[in-house]
Amino acid sequence: MKKGVSSLLVTVLLVGFTIALGYIFFAWISELFKEDKSTSNCEAELLKLCQQNSLEILNVKVNDTGAINISIQNTGRYEVKSLRTLTYLEDDTIYAGIINFSRPLLPWLPVNFTLNYVNAGSNYKSLEVLSILSAAFAEETCETICYNKATYSFTT
Repeated sequence: MKKGVSSLLVTVLLVGFTIALGYIFFAWISELFKEDKSTSNCEAELLKLCQQNSLEILNVKVNDTGAINISIQNTGRYEVKSLRTLTYLEDDTIYAGIINFSRPLLPWLPVNFTLNYVNAGSNYKSLEVLSILSAAFAEETCETICYNKATYSFTT
């Protein structure tokens, strides 16, 4: 009679070892592809700043070429990096644009700018302006669009 490890014991050990390696591999792969659903500290802080930020449209004029001359004021507590504009036409066309400033728009400082659109024979219905804030928190810089918007309705 030979002495040694039985084939049944070897099979059980190999199956157990394979299952253990498979579990370790699966855990490693699932951690590798895990989606980070948390909001970064920077984004959370910017959302707080957005609550204390607002814009006011002071004046809007449409010239003969269809360009819109806008005077706007930052009535919030923080500097505005950029503006997002949405212009709605009577025919349900929407023009969107980003206005970047060379220097941030300071609180209570008015600024003028012009939106030049190809007006295809339709009248303007309304205008929305949203502020874009940028800030650095804990060595992380981020920006976000604040959704408290200034609106203007055109009269026909």
